Amino acid sequence: MSEHWGALLDGVYLSGGDGSRFPSQLRGFLTAPPDGLGLPEMTVDDYTPLASDGTVRDAGFYPGRVITLTLTVGGRDCDIATVRRRVSDIAAAWTRRCESVDLSIFAPPMVSGTPWDIAGPYVVRGKPRQALVSWRRGKNVIADLTLRFDGDDWLLGQADEDGVRVYDCYDVPIEVLDSTMCYAPTMCYAPTMCYDTSISPPSPDALDNLGNACVPILLTFTGDFPSQATVEITSAFSPLRTLYFAGVTGSTGPITLDTSTGRAYNTDGDDFTGLFSGDTRAAIAPGQSHLRLRTVAAVTGTVQACANSGVVSA
Repeated sequence: MSEHWGALLDGVYLSGGDGSRFPSQLRGFLTAPPDGLGLPEMTVDDYTPLASDGTVRDAGFYPGRVITLTLTVGGRDCDIATVRRRVSDIAAAWTRRCESVDLSIFAPPMVSGTPWDIAGPYVVRGKPRQALVSWRRGKNVIADLTLRFDGDDWLLGQADEDGVRVYDCYDVPIEVLDSTMCYAPTMCYAPTMCYDTSISPPSPDALDNLGNACVPILLTFTGDFPSQATVEITSAFSPLRTLYFAGVTGSTGPITLDTSTGRAYNTDGDDFTGLFSGDTRAAIAPGQSHLRLRTVAAVTGTVQACANSGVVSA
């Protein structure tokens, strides 16, 4: 059952029986496929009103998924020092963290041309939580381990053949508004930025989400933005999403807004979240999404948008 499945975290690879993938990083063998790759149990705000029949169906959301791995290390005629070292490496990879990390999940190989959302590999963002170790009694040196990894959310992201998260990126087109665009406004962002959003079509370039789940994006602003700018995001089957950037000079270095958290930082780790407002937690729907930046003054900067495709279940 576990053959050809695999998991990789911090250079520690756990195999389902095929040791040809990452042989130098192999530390143990899975005894079952990873558990927790389906949809986690939904948390709902349903409630039953007093003195009435039925239940009111209210908001619902998915918590972070929990990935559980069961494996063995060692076997007949294994050197005890080698087995102990491998168990130690696994336990070290699963120690608690201050920051979230990526756990890569490899599914059994499929025929060529199988879409990524079915074939994988996948990556889960979160934190390792537990590494239970039980040594078997007897002359053979064998340890049974149970590992737990808690995802930040329920998304399974796209990864490449090495288990590294894959991003689709493109440069967001910048449109400078002039006085001819300030008539019959349908949306007003500020007294000096009042215009009809249907004046020009979005760029033919698009950000691709190859999965079946809505995913966050990364927006990186580089260079000078002397005045307020508006970023519009149009996805299929999704309403227009809008966020605002207050503007900044290039001396701060590139600033990246991560809409999974709504936080923005530069390369030095300085917090610039206060420069953004509006829909800073915007996500893009499956398929193609078009983005554009609109401003009332010429800019010398650039904006890059990146997204990691995601699925709801493996």
